[in-house]
Amino acid sequence: MDFAKSTEDALEKLRNGRYDVVFSDMVRGNDGTAGLTFLEKLRERDKTTPVILYIGVINPDKGVPAGAFGITNRPDELLYLTMDALERKMY
Repeated sequence: MDFAKSTEDALEKLRNGRYDVVFSDMVRGNDGTAGLTFLEKLRERDKTTPVILYIGVINPDKGVPAGAFGITNRPDELLYLTMDALERKMY
């Protein structure tokens, strides 16, 4: 398990390692769309690693962002999404 404090740091870690699932905050610092920026940059070179976004408040009208495996603001749902992503990678 690794932690990154910025989009650039996360992308560097992903360039140098292999991960079964990636979690990203939606908001980092003053950037309310940092998670989407990260997801977009990751998808330019990696189409398959599941990314789960964790956010403080969800707008259900927006749905799951394109390229994300899931989005949640609930710890129990985060666990469910993680197990689902890992089970799919097994097959």
